[in-house]
Amino acid sequence: MTSDTNEGYVYLDGELVPRAEASVSAFDRGLLYGDGVFETMRAYEGHNGGGVIFRLEDHLRRLSESARALRIELPAPVEHIADTARIVLVANRLLNAYMRITLTRGPHEGALSLDSAQPSTLLIDCRPLHAYPDDWYAGGIKLITSESRRSRSAIAPRHKCLSYIENLLILDSVRAAGAQEAVVLTDDGYVCEGAMSNIFRAAEGGVFTPSAEANLLCGITRAVVIEICNRLGLRLEEGLFEADALSGADEVFVTNSIMEIMPVAEIDGTRIATCPGDLTCRLMQEYAAEVRRYLSSA
Repeated sequence: MTSDTNEGYVYLDGELVPRAEASVSAFDRGLLYGDGVFETMRAYEGHNGGGVIFRLEDHLRRLSESARALRIELPAPVEHIADTARIVLVANRLLNAYMRITLTRGPHEGALSLDSAQPSTLLIDCRPLHAYPDDWYAGGIKLITSESRRSRSAIAPRHKCLSYIENLLILDSVRAAGAQEAVVLTDDGYVCEGAMSNIFRAAEGGVFTPSAEANLLCGITRAVVIEICNRLGLRLEEGLFEADALSGADEVFVTNSIMEIMPVAEIDGTRIATCPGDLTCRLMQEYAAEVRRYLSSA
């Protein structure tokens, strides 16, 4: 079992190389300008004894869409990247893992242009999964509303761009305040997302989440939760709502690929009515069942 040190392997520009030897150009545009995108994924131990990357095809579809929007050329077909991600998982002898694919425009040629004759840089890495504490799932986490706002943009945050500093600054302030995640609002005061998650609320027998109109990153786990709600016949609405709708909700939870579904106990010092509530617990169980179904078909 590999560790979080320099042991293990990564895939970098066509080769599987020891992590300790992996390096990119000092002039890579990802380093110089944050000119690139990334995907984070979670692998689970599969029924055949190997690791399986959950919803890999959905992550690669989003990576491909982001690359197209930023006019970055994928260095290989999506199917090849999928196979390579699995190879990296096997090479590191990991079953339950955190995985990341990073794509940049490649080495800088000296001109501030999106056109480049240089090949793009592709890095695939995986590490042992460090799960969130069990007591967070049992008792919920605390959220605080960030002073940062999501402005209108054709790119960020709709794509997982490498220029992630705003999110990191938000998380730093959140943790300094003794909370675990943020509520980020739009310039118009509507709920957008967390710094690293999507946000859901349950009220009046329905499930509500901000729509893409809020200029959010439409997460893969968010999409799975929406699928589950539709399959169960639950009323699911995507739209715009203000922060008061969160604090007054019956239940609130946040989602991302690593945490899955996380119940929220408190927002800005106000306790949520129930945490974890019956609906959140049901969705957590259904999500686990969806993972099992995916693993069995892999």
